[in-house]
Amino acid sequence: MVIERAADDLPLWSANPAMQAVEQEIAAASHTLARVLVDGEPGIGKKATARAIHRRSVRSVRPILVVRCAGALEGGLAELTAAHGGTAYLDEVGDMSVQVQARVLRFLDTGEIGDGGRDSGRVDVRIIAGTSRDLTGDVGAGRFRRDLYQALSAIHLKLPPLRERPEDIEQWLDVFMTRFAAEHRVRKPAVSADAMDVIRNYDWPGNVRELKALAERLVLRTHTAVVDPPHLPQEMTAQYAPAEIGFARPSAAASDRVASIWNSMVHGGQSFWTTAYPQFMARDLTRDELRFLIRSGLEQTRGSYRQLLELFNMSASDYSRFVAFLKQYDCHLSFERLRLLSVPRLD
Repeated sequence: MVIERAADDLPLWSANPAMQAVEQEIAAASHTLARVLVDGEPGIGKKATARAIHRRSVRSVRPILVVRCAGALEGGLAELTAAHGGTAYLDEVGDMSVQVQARVLRFLDTGEIGDGGRDSGRVDVRIIAGTSRDLTGDVGAGRFRRDLYQALSAIHLKLPPLRERPEDIEQWLDVFMTRFAAEHRVRKPAVSADAMDVIRNYDWPGNVRELKALAERLVLRTHTAVVDPPHLPQEMTAQYAPAEIGFARPSAAASDRVASIWNSMVHGGQSFWTTAYPQFMARDLTRDELRFLIRSGLEQTRGSYRQLLELFNMSASDYSRFVAFLKQYDCHLSFERLRLLSVPRLD
């Protein structure tokens, strides 16, 4: 039997509509004994979903057994007896060999764990299966039995990847950081707005498992009261600003044009949208000149795009529009590159 920490469970709430629909399905599945197939990318929380269904069911007084299907059950299904009266979660069910697939299908049909020999017997176990594979594709290719797929998926839950539900990232990160801070008995740092923007914009290939790993890392390795972008893993900040922009000082005439725009914003109180933006869109301001202007502003704000909004007289609600504009025209500067560059000041 696999015993895992309670902290491995997911927060069973979400602001994302697709995930809210999944939560309703989890609640419905908990009130039945039907078999459930949980489908989703690696690290998305399939085991946690199985545990949630088990905990809410009438079988919660009995154990839940986690069986890792790669290489498991080759010698028979006797280990399922440990979950008699409870639930067995078949982890990565698509990794079972053809022989084990036949054995599991027979068990689902009869409840028998053997073939009539000495180790035979009936076991009362609810089956929940999880997979990160495309089982329908495996069925079509003959790698997975169609009848077994149908038997396992009376209820089929598809968990959306974390990158498709940014509403959950900040709240769940806070939950995990709170848990790890309590577990390790350390202070939980706050996360700055700039760092949170990087975190939200990351693709999260490792899904919730990667988010939890980040939470523990930030709790243990941030030795300041606030997490800023430089504290984040390099792969996150690199993805947030993938284009590395070459630095070049404008010509004398261009410098005067950039300085005029700078003074209009920083000293004259005018907005980026009424000074730099219309000139750039009219091609009176070149891309290199705009890049120089942005770099100079970030040098003043120590890399903070949030503070750059204030410096350039934009509202906080302009953040997404501003960053999207800079990325569209390759004028967005990564945090690591900014720390390595010394940009001449315009004032």
